[in-house]
Amino acid sequence: MIICQTAWHFAGDSLPGQIERTAACGFGGISFLMTPLFAQKPGEEDRVIELVERYDLAVVCHNAIDDTSAPGGLGRLRRDLDDIAAWHERTGRVRVVCFDPGFTKPDGKTQIADLERSAERLLIARERLRPLGILVGIENWLINHKLEQSQAVARLTGGNVGCLIDLGHLNIAWRKGLLGGLTPAQFIAAMPLEVLEIHVHDNDGAADHHWALGRGNVDARPMVEALVARGFDGFVTIEHGGPASDPATAEAIKTTKATLEGMFQQAVSGGSSGG
Repeated sequence: MIICQTAWHFAGDSLPGQIERTAACGFGGISFLMTPLFAQKPGEEDRVIELVERYDLAVVCHNAIDDTSAPGGLGRLRRDLDDIAAWHERTGRVRVVCFDPGFTKPDGKTQIADLERSAERLLIARERLRPLGILVGIENWLINHKLEQSQAVARLTGGNVGCLIDLGHLNIAWRKGLLGGLTPAQFIAAMPLEVLEIHVHDNDGAADHHWALGRGNVDARPMVEALVARGFDGFVTIEHGGPASDPATAEAIKTTKATLEGMFQQAVSGGSSGG
């Protein structure tokens, strides 16, 4: 298991600066959003690669499928995948690429998960990246919260892609009664897709605040126990932060990291929350 930090949550710093801060907090990996990673200033890419290699960081990447009815979506996806492949060929560092599900807007405003086109795009990504040893998954975003939707993705892809479980999103879905009577831990246990990565942050169960762990009502311990019980050994990505210039940002991130490490160690050793 490798614990990562999202580069974009050291807000206000350059990408090289975000990498420096991630390494200074003791992380073994870093998560990049694809667009900033491939839209750097001239000469900055070499610096980013130098730092990732210097600090021996594994890399996970995140992207959005977006509106599946929008023109040019497949072309953009293929360009993103080519960029990821080229970057990986230079570094050998990319381990996982995960996507938000694609959506449609039948009424012009409400997003509804488009699982068929999402599966199509996930398989395109898998075909492009699998030869490089890069795994591909779909995140449980706020529009694909039902277990049946994950089962549909598994069926549509032949089980050939994995998933990213966002604990904050799971908390919101559960507290809004959208998990079909399952607890978050039961949802994780029943997930039909391989869990490649998790996102960890806190919220109040109503909105996606991306707070530091402990500030809201996300009960991470039973979720961690469920992950360990199913043999999870992937990437744990902390997805909260704040202004890079504020020392409190790094302290909050390091505290969440230490808390998570303790939870995983206790779960592996057989400790239980009793919940």
